[in-house]
Parts: sequence; structure tokens; C-alpha cells
Amino acid sequence: MLNATLINWAASAFFATAIPIMITWLVNYLRSRGITVDEKQRALLHQALLTGARVVVAKFGVNLKDQPKEISSSMIEDVIDHARMSSPGAMKHFDLSPDKISTRGAGVLDNLAISKIQEVVVGEAAPGAAQAKAAMAREKKK
Repeated sequence: MLNATLINWAASAFFATAIPIMITWLVNYLRSRGITVDEKQRALLHQALLTGARVVVAKFGVNLKDQPKEISSSMIEDVIDHARMSSPGAMKHFDLSPDKISTRGAGVLDNLAISKIQEVVVGEAAPGAAQAKAAMAREKKK
């Protein structure tokens, strides 16, 4: 009788300690994986937008340094279309598909496309570009 009571007490003490530790570890692990996925997808999206901006600058001959030229909506659409084609996973991850895109999402993509065009033309790093490049470098090392 004493052995059964002792075994029950030991088992309940073990599980009372082990289960919260395992849950905490699992939650931390899943959070860290989620952040890594977000960083990777964000970096892919920024890289695709930057590449699209380079294509647009070459195609339209934009030169904002010498003579200011307004960035047209067709330029912005071309950059976004390039990003959609080259990184569909990132678009899906952030729910930026054409059929589900919200007005807020369209504004964000438009602003990102404009900043990438300006980054290519002026040669200045847009906010967030350094973080995207750092995330891509970390992924290449893995």
C-alpha cells in the first residue's frame, strides 16, 4: 500500500514538473520557427521587389537624379507583378494574393514598390532593406 502511494506521489510530482517544462519548450520552439519563417519570407519579398524595381528602371529609363520623373502606376504594377511571379510563397504567406488583397495591403505593396524604385535610382537604402539583406545572408549561411 505504501509503495503504491509513493509511486502515485512520485508520478504526479514528475508530471506536474515535466509537462509545464515541455509545453514551455514547445511554445518557444514554435515561436522561434515562426519568426524565422516571417523573416525569410519578408526578405524574399523585399528581394523580389528590388529585382522588379531594377527591371522597371531599366525598362522605363527612370533617372530621378538628373531629371525628376514621376513614378507611374504602371511602373508600380510592374514591380508588384514581378514580385508576385518570383516569390509567390511570400505573397501567400503575407496573404497578398490578388484576389484576397485588402486596400491596406495594396497600399503597403505600392509604398514598398515606390521605395524600391527610389532605392535603385537614387542608390539609397530604403528602410528595411538592411534587415532584409541580413536575413537573406543568414539564410544562405544555413
